[in-house]
Amino acid sequence: MKELTTYQEALYYLCKPFPEDAINFRVERSFNSKDGKRIFKVVPYLDTRAIIYRMNALIPGKWSLETDIHEIKDFDFEQGKSVILGFYAKSTLQIFDVRHSDVGSTTLPYDSIENVKKQLIKLDPKTAVTDSIRRVAALHGIGLYFWFLKKPLFIDNEEETKNLATSKKVKEYITYINEVASNMYNLQFASFNK
Repeated sequence: MKELTTYQEALYYLCKPFPEDAINFRVERSFNSKDGKRIFKVVPYLDTRAIIYRMNALIPGKWSLETDIHEIKDFDFEQGKSVILGFYAKSTLQIFDVRHSDVGSTTLPYDSIENVKKQLIKLDPKTAVTDSIRRVAALHGIGLYFWFLKKPLFIDNEEETKNLATSKKVKEYITYINEVASNMYNLQFASFNK
């Protein structure tokens, strides 16, 4: 492939749908249905290493990423001290001369302190960093289609959630992801080579 020399030209390749092995799944939450059955909401996400690999392969030296990590704290009156409830990260991704910034976090900012304390929060900034990288890449159009998946994925078998890679429902959902990704890409770049 020839060297990519402009932002628009790079986006044509950077925004292509990712291969299936770059897509991961995790249980976002679980709840009980009206009949008492446990239901698991499963969400897909793009492996940030796939994003970085693609930029390194297609535009080496023509992109940069800066990330700042901050603690999410609040004062715990029972303990009489400030406690860390999680992290948020701000990432800035520059591709050629175009810069975008976005944030990611380990907690939901609208949760009350009491609810956050009850959750099992990894006090590890990695989750916030990878979330911010996915979000800022999407501002450039890379993996943007993940934010346009309207059909939720629910699994009602806890055993199936223990190995999502072999789940029949997950495999069917990957087909849906690929359809959304292809449609968005074709719409965005329909006139690129004309």
